[in-house]
Amino acid sequence: MEYLIRFVQQHETFRRPEIESLADLAGYSVEWLSYSDHSPFAIIRFKQQEITDAAIQTVIQRSILCDQIYELWGSVGGSNYDLLRQDITSRTQHLWPQYRTSSFRFTVDSYHGKLSLAEQRDLIESFDFMSFEGPVRMKNPDQHFTIFEDYELDAKLPYHLYFGRLIGEGGRKAINLYNLKKRSYIATTSMDAELSLITANLTQAGPGKLAYDPFMGTGSFPLACAHFGAVVFGSDLDGRSIRGKGSRSVRNNFHQYHTAHLYLGGFIADLTNSPLRTSTIPSHRQPHHQKQDPLLNPPLDAILCDPPYGVREGLKVLGSTRAHLHEVVHLADGTPAHLQANYLPPKRPYSLVRMLEDILEFAAERLCEGSGRLGLWMPVAGAVAGDSSEGAGGVGEEEQSRQQLPLSASSGKEASPSIPATATTPATSAAADPPSPANPPNPSPPEHQHPPPTEAVEPEDQEIIPIPTHPSLRLAHTSQQDFNKWSRRLLIYVRLPEAEVPAEEIREFRRQRAERERREREERVREREREWSGERDVQQRGGGGGGGGGGEGGQERGDREGDGEGMRKGKKKGGQTADELNAFRKRYFQGFREV
Repeated sequence: MEYLIRFVQQHETFRRPEIESLADLAGYSVEWLSYSDHSPFAIIRFKQQEITDAAIQTVIQRSILCDQIYELWGSVGGSNYDLLRQDITSRTQHLWPQYRTSSFRFTVDSYHGKLSLAEQRDLIESFDFMSFEGPVRMKNPDQHFTIFEDYELDAKLPYHLYFGRLIGEGGRKAINLYNLKKRSYIATTSMDAELSLITANLTQAGPGKLAYDPFMGTGSFPLACAHFGAVVFGSDLDGRSIRGKGSRSVRNNFHQYHTAHLYLGGFIADLTNSPLRTSTIPSHRQPHHQKQDPLLNPPLDAILCDPPYGVREGLKVLGSTRAHLHEVVHLADGTPAHLQANYLPPKRPYSLVRMLEDILEFAAERLCEGSGRLGLWMPVAGAVAGDSSEGAGGVGEEEQSRQQLPLSASSGKEASPSIPATATTPATSAAADPPSPANPPNPSPPEHQHPPPTEAVEPEDQEIIPIPTHPSLRLAHTSQQDFNKWSRRLLIYVRLPEAEVPAEEIREFRRQRAERERREREERVREREREWSGERDVQQRGGGGGGGGGGEGGQERGDREGDGEGMRKGKKKGGQTADELNAFRKRYFQGFREV
Protein backbone atom coordinates (compact mmCIF):
# COMPACT_ATOMS: atom_id res chain seq x y z
CA MET A 1 0.00 0.00 0.00
CA GLU A 2 1.15 3.52 -0.80
CA TYR A 3 0.76 6.44 1.58
CA LEU A 4 0.44 10.18 1.02
CA ILE A 5 2.21 12.54 3.42
CA ARG A 6 0.94 16.08 3.69
CA PHE A 7 3.96 18.13 4.85
CA VAL A 8 4.16 21.74 5.97
CA GLN A 9 5.94 23.86 3.38
CA GLN A 10 8.87 25.02 5.49
CA HIS A 11 12.24 23.61 6.57
CA GLU A 12 11.96 21.44 3.47
CA THR A 13 15.39 19.81 3.74
CA PHE A 14 14.53 18.47 7.22
CA ARG A 15 11.35 16.67 6.10
CA ARG A 16 12.72 13.45 4.64
CA PRO A 17 15.39 12.94 7.33
CA GLU A 18 12.78 13.35 10.05
CA ILE A 19 10.41 10.76 8.56
CA GLU A 20 13.27 8.32 7.94
CA SER A 21 14.60 8.76 11.50
CA LEU A 22 11.17 8.23 13.07
CA ALA A 23 10.50 5.18 10.90
CA ASP A 24 13.89 3.73 11.84
CA LEU A 25 13.16 4.39 15.52
CA ALA A 26 9.93 2.38 15.19
CA GLY A 27 11.72 -0.44 13.32
CA TYR A 28 10.51 0.35 9.80
CA SER A 29 12.15 1.56 6.61
CA VAL A 30 10.67 3.96 4.07
CA GLU A 31 10.76 3.94 0.27
CA TRP A 32 10.16 7.35 -1.33
CA LEU A 33 8.08 7.06 -4.48
CA SER A 34 7.54 10.78 -5.05
CA TYR A 35 9.02 13.82 -3.38
CA SER A 36 9.81 17.46 -4.16
CA ASP A 37 10.97 20.27 -1.94
CA HIS A 38 8.58 22.50 -3.87
CA SER A 39 5.46 20.54 -2.95
CA PRO A 40 3.93 19.61 0.43
CA PHE A 41 2.87 16.21 -0.92
CA ALA A 42 5.01 13.08 -0.93
CA ILE A 43 4.21 9.43 -1.65
CA ILE A 44 5.94 6.71 0.34
CA ARG A 45 5.79 2.97 0.82
CA PHE A 46 6.90 1.06 3.89
CA LYS A 47 9.22 -1.76 2.91
CA GLN A 48 7.62 -4.05 5.47
CA GLN A 49 4.82 -5.98 3.80
CA GLU A 50 2.38 -5.92 6.69
CA ILE A 51 2.01 -2.65 8.59
CA THR A 52 -1.06 -1.52 10.51
CA ASP A 53 -2.62 1.91 10.82
CA ALA A 54 -1.59 1.94 14.48
CA ALA A 55 2.05 1.34 13.54
CA ILE A 56 1.96 4.20 11.04
CA GLN A 57 0.42 6.47 13.66
CA THR A 58 3.33 5.64 15.96
CA VAL A 59 5.76 6.86 13.31
CA ILE A 60 3.88 10.03 12.37
CA GLN A 61 2.52 11.28 15.69
CA ARG A 62 5.96 12.63 16.67
CA SER A 63 6.67 14.35 13.36
CA ILE A 64 6.94 18.13 13.53
CA LEU A 65 7.01 18.74 9.76
CA CYS A 66 4.22 16.34 8.79
CA ASP A 67 0.62 17.52 9.08
CA GLN A 68 -1.08 14.23 8.24
CA ILE A 69 -0.49 10.88 6.60
CA TYR A 70 -3.14 9.26 4.37
CA GLU A 71 -3.69 5.89 2.83
CA LEU A 72 -3.41 6.80 -0.86
CA TRP A 73 -6.56 5.83 -2.72
CA GLY A 74 -5.96 7.80 -5.90
CA SER A 75 -3.36 9.94 -7.64
CA VAL A 76 -3.26 11.49 -11.11
CA GLY A 77 -1.26 14.20 -12.81
CA GLY A 78 -3.17 17.17 -14.18
CA SER A 79 -6.68 18.34 -13.30
CA ASN A 80 -8.92 15.60 -14.75
CA TYR A 81 -11.21 14.32 -11.98
CA ASP A 82 -12.62 11.57 -14.19
CA LEU A 83 -9.14 10.04 -14.33
CA LEU A 84 -8.82 10.40 -10.55
CA ARG A 85 -12.11 8.56 -9.97
CA GLN A 86 -10.97 5.80 -12.34
CA ASP A 87 -7.71 5.47 -10.42
CA ILE A 88 -9.57 5.29 -7.11
CA THR A 89 -11.80 2.51 -8.45
CA SER A 90 -8.92 0.44 -9.79
CA ARG A 91 -6.88 0.81 -6.59
CA THR A 92 -9.43 0.48 -3.79
CA GLN A 93 -12.77 -0.93 -4.95
CA HIS A 94 -12.10 -4.04 -2.86
CA LEU A 95 -11.81 -1.87 0.27
CA TRP A 96 -15.14 -0.06 -0.03
CA PRO A 97 -17.32 -2.72 1.69
CA GLN A 98 -15.43 -2.50 5.00
CA TYR A 99 -16.16 1.25 5.22
CA ARG A 100 -19.69 1.19 3.78
CA THR A 101 -21.54 1.68 7.09
CA SER A 102 -18.87 3.73 8.91
CA SER A 103 -19.46 7.37 9.74
CA PHE A 104 -17.37 9.54 7.46
CA ARG A 105 -16.33 13.05 6.48
CA PHE A 106 -15.02 14.54 3.23
CA THR A 107 -12.79 17.64 3.02
CA VAL A 108 -10.95 19.46 0.22
CA ASP A 109 -7.36 20.69 0.56
CA SER A 110 -6.17 23.02 -2.21
CA TYR A 111 -2.51 23.98 -1.99
CA HIS A 112 -1.85 27.35 -3.71
CA GLY A 113 -5.48 27.28 -4.87
CA LYS A 114 -8.92 28.15 -3.54
CA LEU A 115 -12.41 26.77 -4.08
CA SER A 116 -15.65 28.32 -2.92
CA LEU A 117 -17.87 26.38 -0.51
CA ALA A 118 -20.29 25.63 -3.36
CA GLU A 119 -17.47 24.30 -5.54
CA GLN A 120 -16.18 22.15 -2.68
CA ARG A 121 -19.66 20.73 -2.07
CA ASP A 122 -20.17 19.86 -5.76
CA LEU A 123 -16.72 18.26 -5.86
CA ILE A 124 -17.40 16.14 -2.76
CA GLU A 125 -20.76 14.97 -4.09
CA SER A 126 -19.07 13.75 -7.27
CA PHE A 127 -17.43 11.02 -5.16
CA ASP A 128 -20.74 9.35 -4.33
CA PHE A 129 -19.80 6.49 -6.68
CA MET A 130 -18.24 4.69 -3.66
CA SER A 131 -21.77 4.36 -2.20
CA PHE A 132 -20.93 4.93 1.46
CA GLU A 133 -24.11 4.43 3.52
CA GLY A 134 -22.90 5.55 6.95
CA PRO A 135 -23.81 8.89 8.56
CA VAL A 136 -21.90 12.05 7.76
CA ARG A 137 -20.17 13.24 10.91
CA MET A 138 -18.05 16.41 10.87
CA LYS A 139 -16.56 15.77 14.32
CA ASN A 140 -14.77 12.52 15.19
CA PRO A 141 -15.91 10.46 12.19
CA ASP A 142 -14.83 6.85 11.82
CA GLN A 143 -13.22 7.67 8.48
CA HIS A 144 -11.93 10.98 7.12
CA PHE A 145 -11.38 11.28 3.36
CA THR A 146 -9.63 14.24 1.72
CA ILE A 147 -9.41 15.46 -1.88
CA PHE A 148 -6.10 17.22 -2.55
CA GLU A 149 -5.32 19.72 -5.29
CA ASP A 150 -1.71 20.78 -5.86
CA TYR A 151 -1.44 24.07 -7.78
CA GLU A 152 1.59 25.89 -9.00
CA LEU A 153 1.77 29.49 -7.86
CA ASP A 154 -0.83 31.66 -9.64
CA ALA A 155 -1.99 28.71 -11.78
CA LYS A 156 -5.70 28.32 -12.55
CA LEU A 157 -5.70 24.53 -12.80
CA PRO A 158 -4.19 22.04 -10.37
CA TYR A 159 -0.90 20.40 -11.18
CA HIS A 160 -1.78 17.16 -9.42
CA LEU A 161 -4.80 15.50 -7.76
CA TYR A 162 -4.77 13.09 -4.82
CA PHE A 163 -7.38 11.28 -2.76
CA GLY A 164 -6.71 9.59 0.54
CA ARG A 165 -8.05 8.18 3.80
CA LEU A 166 -6.66 9.83 6.93
CA ILE A 167 -4.54 7.55 9.13
CA GLY A 168 -2.82 9.88 11.56
CA GLU A 169 -1.67 13.41 12.33
CA GLY A 170 1.74 14.82 13.19
CA GLY A 171 2.89 16.43 16.41
CA ARG A 172 2.93 20.10 15.43
CA LYS A 173 0.91 21.11 18.47
CA ALA A 174 4.15 20.80 20.46
CA ILE A 175 5.55 23.85 18.64
CA ASN A 176 3.01 26.13 20.29
CA LEU A 177 3.48 24.41 23.63
CA TYR A 178 7.24 25.07 23.64
CA ASN A 179 7.07 28.48 21.98
CA LEU A 180 9.90 30.67 23.28
CA LYS A 181 7.43 33.50 23.95
CA LYS A 182 5.67 31.29 26.50
CA ARG A 183 8.80 29.85 28.11
CA SER A 184 9.76 31.25 31.49
CA TYR A 185 13.54 31.30 30.93
CA ILE A 186 15.26 32.01 27.60
CA ALA A 187 18.34 33.84 26.31
CA THR A 188 19.43 35.51 23.08
CA THR A 189 20.76 32.25 21.65
CA SER A 190 17.92 29.88 22.63
CA MET A 191 17.05 27.55 19.75
CA ASP A 192 13.45 27.97 18.62
CA ALA A 193 10.91 25.32 19.54
CA GLU A 194 10.32 23.87 16.08
CA LEU A 195 13.97 23.23 15.26
CA SER A 196 14.65 21.93 18.79
CA LEU A 197 11.90 19.34 18.42
CA ILE A 198 13.06 18.39 14.91
CA THR A 199 16.61 17.92 16.18
CA ALA A 200 15.30 15.68 18.97
CA ASN A 201 13.43 13.59 16.39
CA LEU A 202 16.47 13.26 14.15
CA THR A 203 18.57 12.03 17.09
CA GLN A 204 15.75 9.60 17.99
CA ALA A 205 15.30 10.80 21.57
CA GLY A 206 12.68 8.75 23.34
CA PRO A 207 11.73 6.74 26.44
CA GLY A 208 14.58 4.71 27.91
CA LYS A 209 17.25 6.87 26.25
CA LEU A 210 19.79 9.27 27.72
CA ALA A 211 20.43 12.55 25.88
CA TYR A 212 23.14 15.13 26.58
CA ASP A 213 23.74 18.71 25.40
CA PRO A 214 27.31 19.97 26.04
CA PHE A 215 26.30 23.56 25.15
CA MET A 216 22.92 23.56 26.85
CA GLY A 217 22.55 27.28 27.62
CA THR A 218 18.90 27.66 28.63
CA GLY A 219 18.12 24.04 27.75
CA SER A 220 16.12 24.09 24.50
CA PHE A 221 17.46 20.72 23.29
CA PRO A 222 17.07 18.90 26.64
CA LEU A 223 13.52 20.24 26.92
CA ALA A 224 12.68 18.90 23.45
CA CYS A 225 14.18 15.49 24.21
CA ALA A 226 12.32 15.28 27.52
CA HIS A 227 9.08 16.06 25.64
CA PHE A 228 9.57 12.74 23.81
CA GLY A 229 10.37 10.87 27.03
CA ALA A 230 14.17 10.84 27.11
CA VAL A 231 16.18 11.32 30.30
CA VAL A 232 18.32 14.43 29.79
CA PHE A 233 21.15 16.46 31.23
CA GLY A 234 23.55 19.09 29.96
CA SER A 235 26.52 21.31 30.65
CA ASP A 236 27.84 24.72 29.71
CA LEU A 237 31.07 26.60 30.16
CA ASP A 238 29.12 29.48 31.71
CA GLY A 239 27.20 28.15 34.68
CA ARG A 240 25.18 31.36 34.98
CA SER A 241 23.09 30.37 31.96
CA ILE A 242 22.10 27.12 33.69
CA ARG A 243 21.46 28.59 37.14
CA GLY A 244 19.58 31.61 35.88
CA LYS A 245 18.38 34.08 38.47
CA GLY A 246 15.65 33.70 41.04
CA SER A 247 12.73 31.68 39.73
CA ARG A 248 13.99 31.81 36.14
CA SER A 249 16.30 28.86 35.49
CA VAL A 250 16.70 25.76 33.34
CA ARG A 251 15.23 23.57 36.06
CA ASN A 252 12.14 25.78 36.30
CA ASN A 253 11.67 25.39 32.54
CA PHE A 254 11.33 21.65 33.12
CA HIS A 255 8.85 22.26 35.93
CA GLN A 256 6.87 24.47 33.57
CA TYR A 257 6.47 21.58 31.12
CA HIS A 258 6.03 18.90 33.80
CA THR A 259 9.16 17.00 32.76
CA ALA A 260 11.35 17.77 35.79
CA HIS A 261 11.45 14.04 36.61
CA LEU A 262 13.41 13.49 33.38
CA TYR A 263 16.00 16.21 34.05
CA LEU A 264 19.16 14.93 35.77
CA GLY A 265 20.65 18.42 36.04
CA GLY A 266 23.29 20.65 34.52
CA PHE A 267 26.93 21.25 35.35
CA ILE A 268 29.76 23.57 34.36
CA ALA A 269 32.15 21.90 31.94
CA ASP A 270 34.46 22.52 29.03
CA LEU A 271 33.80 19.99 26.28
CA THR A 272 37.51 19.85 25.43
CA ASN A 273 38.16 18.70 29.02
CA SER A 274 34.93 16.88 29.84
CA PRO A 275 34.49 15.15 33.20
CA LEU A 276 32.18 12.54 31.66
CA ARG A 277 33.81 9.16 32.08
CA THR A 278 34.69 6.92 29.19
CA SER A 279 36.86 3.86 28.62
CA THR A 280 40.57 4.59 28.94
CA ILE A 281 41.32 1.68 26.63
CA PRO A 282 39.48 1.74 23.28
CA SER A 283 37.68 -1.56 22.73
CA HIS A 284 39.66 -2.31 19.56
CA ARG A 285 42.86 -2.29 21.64
CA GLN A 286 41.61 -4.48 24.50
CA PRO A 287 42.78 -8.12 24.65
CA HIS A 288 40.11 -10.59 23.63
CA HIS A 289 40.43 -12.41 26.96
CA GLN A 290 39.86 -9.23 28.98
CA LYS A 291 36.34 -8.93 30.33
CA GLN A 292 34.67 -5.65 29.40
CA ASP A 293 33.66 -3.53 32.38
CA PRO A 294 30.03 -2.45 31.79
CA LEU A 295 30.72 0.78 33.68
CA LEU A 296 33.21 1.74 30.96
CA ASN A 297 30.75 1.34 28.12
CA PRO A 298 29.67 4.60 26.44
CA PRO A 299 26.38 5.53 28.14
CA LEU A 300 24.86 8.17 25.85
CA ASP A 301 22.12 7.47 23.32
CA ALA A 302 22.01 10.99 21.88
CA ILE A 303 24.16 14.11 21.87
CA LEU A 304 22.58 17.34 20.60
CA CYS A 305 24.44 20.61 20.40
CA ASP A 306 24.52 24.00 18.75
CA PRO A 307 28.02 25.29 19.60
CA PRO A 308 28.65 29.04 19.54
CA TYR A 309 29.56 30.30 16.07
CA GLY A 310 31.73 33.01 17.58
CA VAL A 311 29.58 35.93 16.38
CA ARG A 312 27.26 37.01 19.19
CA GLU A 313 28.48 34.49 21.76
CA GLY A 314 32.24 33.98 21.44
CA LEU A 315 33.62 30.46 21.18
CA LYS A 316 35.93 29.93 24.13
CA VAL A 317 37.42 27.16 26.25
CA LEU A 318 39.17 27.13 29.60
CA GLY A 319 42.63 28.68 29.56
CA SER A 320 44.28 31.98 28.86
CA THR A 321 46.65 33.58 26.37
CA ARG A 322 48.21 35.65 29.17
CA ALA A 323 51.24 34.11 30.82
CA HIS A 324 50.64 35.20 34.42
CA LEU A 325 47.18 33.59 34.46
CA HIS A 326 48.74 30.15 33.97
CA GLU A 327 49.99 30.26 37.55
CA VAL A 328 47.92 29.84 40.72
CA VAL A 329 46.57 33.18 41.92
CA HIS A 330 46.33 33.62 45.71
CA LEU A 331 44.07 36.01 47.57
CA ALA A 332 45.23 38.29 50.38
CA ASP A 333 44.62 35.58 52.99
CA GLY A 334 46.67 33.09 51.00
CA THR A 335 43.67 31.07 49.72
CA PRO A 336 43.90 30.00 46.07
CA ALA A 337 41.43 32.04 44.02
CA HIS A 338 40.13 29.04 42.08
CA LEU A 339 38.78 27.46 45.28
CA GLN A 340 36.30 30.28 45.85
CA ALA A 341 32.60 29.51 45.32
CA ASN A 342 32.13 32.43 42.93
CA TYR A 343 35.36 31.83 40.99
CA LEU A 344 35.15 32.35 37.23
CA PRO A 345 38.04 30.64 35.46
CA PRO A 346 39.83 32.45 32.63
CA LYS A 347 38.88 31.55 29.08
CA ARG A 348 40.63 31.82 25.76
CA PRO A 349 39.36 31.96 22.16
CA TYR A 350 39.17 28.63 20.38
CA SER A 351 39.04 27.49 16.78
CA LEU A 352 35.57 26.57 15.50
CA VAL A 353 37.05 23.88 13.26
CA ARG A 354 38.88 22.36 16.22
CA MET A 355 35.72 22.51 18.31
CA LEU A 356 33.76 20.60 15.65
CA GLU A 357 36.49 17.96 15.60
CA ASP A 358 36.42 17.78 19.39
CA ILE A 359 32.65 17.26 19.36
CA LEU A 360 32.97 14.33 16.96
CA GLU A 361 35.75 12.76 19.02
CA PHE A 362 33.68 13.24 22.16
CA ALA A 363 30.66 11.59 20.52
CA ALA A 364 32.70 8.69 19.15
CA GLU A 365 33.97 7.88 22.64
CA ARG A 366 30.67 8.22 24.51
CA LEU A 367 27.81 7.22 22.20
CA CYS A 368 26.30 3.74 22.24
CA GLU A 369 27.70 1.62 19.42
CA GLY A 370 25.38 1.01 16.49
CA SER A 371 22.52 3.24 17.65
CA GLY A 372 23.88 6.37 19.33
CA ARG A 373 23.29 9.59 17.38
CA LEU A 374 24.94 12.99 17.30
CA GLY A 375 23.00 16.07 16.16
CA LEU A 376 25.42 18.90 15.41
CA TRP A 377 24.61 22.36 14.07
CA MET A 378 27.34 24.20 12.15
CA PRO A 379 27.43 27.47 10.17
CA VAL A 380 27.89 27.73 6.40
CA ALA A 381 28.77 30.96 4.61
CA GLY A 382 26.34 31.38 1.72
CA ALA A 383 23.85 28.92 0.27
CA VAL A 384 24.83 25.35 -0.44
CA ALA A 385 22.64 24.01 -3.21
CA GLY A 386 23.55 20.36 -3.27
CA ASP A 387 25.79 17.74 -1.75
CA SER A 388 26.45 14.88 -4.11
CA SER A 389 27.39 12.48 -1.32
CA GLU A 390 24.55 10.02 -1.00
CA GLY A 391 26.14 8.45 2.06
CA ALA A 392 25.96 11.81 3.77
CA GLY A 393 22.36 12.23 2.92
CA GLY A 394 23.13 14.20 -0.21
CA VAL A 395 21.12 14.34 -3.40
CA GLY A 396 23.08 13.71 -6.56
CA GLU A 397 22.27 14.82 -10.10
CA GLU A 398 20.15 11.76 -10.78
CA GLU A 399 18.07 12.31 -7.64
CA GLN A 400 17.70 16.02 -8.42
CA SER A 401 16.25 15.11 -11.80
CA ARG A 402 13.80 12.74 -10.08
CA GLN A 403 12.70 15.45 -7.69
CA GLN A 404 11.74 17.67 -10.60
CA LEU A 405 9.35 15.05 -12.00
CA PRO A 406 6.85 12.71 -10.34
CA LEU A 407 8.04 9.17 -9.79
CA SER A 408 4.89 7.21 -9.24
CA ALA A 409 1.77 8.83 -10.60
CA SER A 410 2.51 12.00 -8.66
CA SER A 411 4.90 14.83 -7.92
CA GLY A 412 5.64 14.32 -5.28
CA LYS A 413 11.59 30.59 10.84
CA GLU A 414 11.37 31.31 13.59
CA ALA A 415 15.14 31.50 13.34
CA SER A 416 17.30 31.00 16.39
CA PRO A 417 17.85 34.37 17.99
CA SER A 418 21.55 33.55 18.20
CA ILE A 419 22.30 35.16 14.81
CA PRO A 420 20.28 36.92 12.07
CA ALA A 421 18.51 34.89 9.32
CA THR A 422 20.31 31.86 2.77
CA ALA A 423 19.59 30.76 -0.01
CA THR A 424 18.79 27.61 -1.85
CA THR A 425 17.87 23.98 -1.57
CA PRO A 426 20.57 21.90 0.11
CA ALA A 427 21.13 18.21 0.50
CA THR A 428 18.52 16.13 2.24
CA SER A 429 18.48 12.40 2.77
CA ALA A 430 19.44 9.38 0.76
CA ALA A 431 18.29 9.07 -2.82
CA ALA A 432 14.83 7.71 -3.43
CA ASP A 433 14.33 4.34 -5.05
CA PRO A 434 13.00 4.28 -8.62
CA PRO A 435 9.40 3.28 -9.21
CA SER A 436 8.69 -0.40 -9.39
CA PRO A 437 7.51 -2.05 -12.63
CA ALA A 438 4.18 -2.60 -10.97
CA ASN A 439 3.81 1.10 -10.40
CA PRO A 440 5.15 2.82 -13.50
CA PRO A 441 5.68 6.58 -13.45
CA ASN A 442 2.85 8.76 -14.61
CA PRO A 443 4.56 12.04 -15.53
CA SER A 444 2.57 15.21 -15.34
CA PRO A 445 2.15 17.62 -18.23
CA PRO A 446 5.38 19.59 -18.81
CA GLU A 447 3.65 22.94 -18.41
CA HIS A 448 2.73 22.02 -14.82
CA GLN A 449 6.15 20.92 -13.63
CA HIS A 450 7.35 22.41 -10.39
CA PRO A 451 10.21 24.88 -10.89
CA PRO A 452 13.62 23.18 -10.74
CA PRO A 453 15.90 23.74 -7.74
CA THR A 454 18.00 26.87 -7.82
CA GLU A 455 21.28 26.37 -9.62
CA ALA A 456 24.10 25.43 -7.27
CA VAL A 457 26.78 27.92 -6.40
CA GLU A 458 30.40 26.93 -6.76
CA PRO A 459 31.51 25.38 -3.44
CA GLU A 460 34.55 27.62 -3.10
CA ASP A 461 32.19 30.61 -3.04
CA GLN A 462 30.33 29.43 0.02
CA GLU A 463 32.18 26.73 1.96
CA ILE A 464 34.27 28.14 4.80
CA ILE A 465 34.18 25.18 7.19
CA PRO A 466 34.16 21.65 5.73
CA ILE A 467 31.81 19.05 7.15
CA PRO A 468 33.80 17.26 9.87
CA THR A 469 34.27 13.49 9.70
CA HIS A 470 35.32 10.73 12.07
CA PRO A 471 36.07 7.04 11.33
CA SER A 472 33.64 5.87 14.03
CA LEU A 473 30.72 8.05 12.89
CA ARG A 474 28.57 7.76 9.77
CA LEU A 475 27.01 10.95 8.44
CA ALA A 476 23.37 9.91 8.01
CA HIS A 477 21.57 13.17 7.20
CA THR A 478 22.42 16.73 6.22
CA SER A 479 19.77 19.43 6.43
CA GLN A 480 20.07 23.18 6.06
CA GLN A 481 18.39 26.34 7.33
CA ASP A 482 18.91 29.38 5.09
CA PHE A 483 19.17 32.97 6.25
CA ASN A 484 19.95 36.16 4.35
CA LYS A 485 23.63 35.76 3.47
CA TRP A 486 24.55 32.61 5.32
CA SER A 487 23.18 29.22 6.29
CA ARG A 488 23.58 26.63 8.96
CA ARG A 489 23.47 22.87 8.69
CA LEU A 490 22.18 20.19 10.98
CA LEU A 491 24.44 17.16 10.69
CA ILE A 492 23.20 13.81 12.02
CA TYR A 493 25.84 11.18 12.71
CA VAL A 494 25.31 7.55 13.76
CA ARG A 495 27.89 5.77 15.90
CA LEU A 496 29.14 2.72 14.02
CA PRO A 497 29.59 -0.63 15.76
CA GLU A 498 33.20 -0.98 16.82
CA ALA A 499 33.58 -4.11 14.66
CA GLU A 500 32.89 -1.99 11.55
CA VAL A 501 35.57 0.58 12.34
CA PRO A 502 39.05 -0.38 11.05
CA ALA A 503 41.47 -0.25 13.98
CA GLU A 504 44.27 1.09 11.78
CA GLU A 505 42.06 3.92 10.55
CA ILE A 506 41.21 4.92 14.12
CA ARG A 507 44.86 4.81 15.20
CA GLU A 508 45.97 6.92 12.25
CA PHE A 509 43.15 9.41 12.85
CA ARG A 510 44.10 9.82 16.50
CA ARG A 511 47.81 9.97 15.71
CA GLN A 512 47.24 12.87 13.34
CA ARG A 513 45.00 14.57 15.87
CA ALA A 514 47.57 14.15 18.64
CA GLU A 515 50.26 15.58 16.38
CA ARG A 516 48.14 18.66 15.64
CA GLU A 517 47.47 19.14 19.34
CA ARG A 518 51.18 18.83 20.14
CA ARG A 519 52.09 21.48 17.58
CA GLU A 520 49.38 23.80 18.90
CA ARG A 521 50.54 23.33 22.49
CA GLU A 522 54.09 24.15 21.49
CA GLU A 523 52.91 27.25 19.66
CA ARG A 524 50.95 28.39 22.71
CA VAL A 525 54.01 27.89 24.91
CA ARG A 526 56.10 29.97 22.53
CA GLU A 527 53.42 32.67 22.50
CA ARG A 528 53.32 32.75 26.30
CA GLU A 529 57.08 33.00 26.45
CA ARG A 530 57.09 35.89 23.99
CA GLU A 531 54.29 37.61 25.91
CA TRP A 532 56.04 37.08 29.25
CA SER A 533 59.27 38.41 27.80
CA GLY A 534 57.51 41.48 26.41
CA GLU A 535 55.77 42.27 29.70
CA ARG A 536 59.04 41.84 31.63
CA ASP A 537 60.82 44.24 29.26
CA VAL A 538 58.01 46.79 29.72
CA GLN A 539 58.36 46.57 33.51
CA GLN A 540 62.15 46.88 33.41
CA ARG A 541 62.17 49.84 31.03
CA GLY A 542 59.34 51.54 32.91
CA GLY A 543 61.18 51.21 36.22
CA GLY A 544 64.43 52.65 34.83
CA GLY A 545 62.76 55.66 33.25
CA GLY A 546 62.37 57.52 36.58
CA GLY A 547 58.64 57.88 36.09
CA GLY A 548 58.92 58.10 32.31
CA GLY A 549 58.08 61.82 32.17
CA GLY A 550 58.07 63.09 28.64
CA GLY A 551 61.48 62.23 27.32
CA GLU A 552 62.64 59.51 25.04
CA GLY A 553 62.43 56.91 27.82
CA GLY A 554 58.78 57.75 28.43
CA GLN A 555 57.98 57.47 24.72
CA GLU A 556 59.71 54.11 24.51
CA ARG A 557 57.80 52.87 27.55
CA GLY A 558 54.55 53.92 25.97
CA ASP A 559 55.44 52.05 22.76
CA ARG A 560 56.26 48.93 24.75
CA GLU A 561 53.00 49.11 26.66
CA GLY A 562 51.18 49.51 23.37
CA ASP A 563 52.93 46.39 22.08
CA GLY A 564 51.96 44.48 25.20
CA GLU A 565 48.33 45.54 24.88
CA GLY A 566 48.34 44.58 21.21
CA MET A 567 49.65 41.15 22.12
CA ARG A 568 46.92 40.70 24.72
CA LYS A 569 44.29 41.62 22.12
CA GLY A 570 45.81 39.19 19.66
CA LYS A 571 47.30 41.71 17.24
CA LYS A 572 50.11 39.35 16.44
CA LYS A 573 50.68 36.17 14.50
CA GLY A 574 49.81 32.92 16.17
CA GLY A 575 46.10 32.59 15.66
CA GLN A 576 44.95 34.04 19.01
CA THR A 577 42.27 36.48 17.85
CA ALA A 578 38.67 35.38 17.37
CA ASP A 579 38.83 36.23 13.64
CA GLU A 580 42.01 34.21 13.13
CA LEU A 581 40.52 31.24 14.95
CA ASN A 582 37.12 31.42 13.27
CA ALA A 583 36.95 32.01 9.52
CA PHE A 584 33.14 32.08 9.64
CA ARG A 585 33.14 34.91 12.20
CA LYS A 586 35.53 36.92 10.05
CA ARG A 587 33.40 36.48 6.91
CA TYR A 588 30.22 37.21 8.88
CA PHE A 589 31.42 40.65 9.90
CA GLN A 590 32.66 41.24 6.35
CA GLY A 591 29.10 40.65 5.15
CA PHE A 592 30.31 37.55 3.20
CA ARG A 593 31.58 39.87 0.49
CA GLU A 594 34.71 39.23 -1.50
CA VAL A 595 37.75 40.91 0.06
